[in-house]
Amino acid sequence: MKKQLAWITVILIGSLLLGSCSLAKDISAVQKAGNDFMTGLRDSQFQATWGMLATSLQTEIGGYDAWVTFATPRTFDTWSFSNTQVQNDEAQMDGECAIGSDAYTLTLVFGRVGAEWKVSGINIKAK
Repeated sequence: MKKQLAWITVILIGSLLLGSCSLAKDISAVQKAGNDFMTGLRDSQFQATWGMLATSLQTEIGGYDAWVTFATPRTFDTWSFSNTQVQNDEAQMDGECAIGSDAYTLTLVFGRVGAEWKVSGINIKAK
């Protein structure tokens, strides 16, 4: 009985460790996707940032030309994220960004598409 209980404990601990490793990997991937996206906005890489958007957001925006119109004034000089949350195939990053002395709050929402995290929502508000 003691051996059986020990094996159950080992299996439970192993499962928890694997789950936390997977979550850490997802958080890291989302953070990279968010920073890559913001870098693309900063550098006016419209085609690259368009490709980082989920199809649903591309449809909502209305096409590539509408994306360029939206992204052109949003070449943020600085940004920082204070919170990253991942749950299943959805994630969110919250933080702040700025262009010169103009400061904004920023929320990026992500959805997992295959092995990639795509931006499925953007919320930028003046502070």
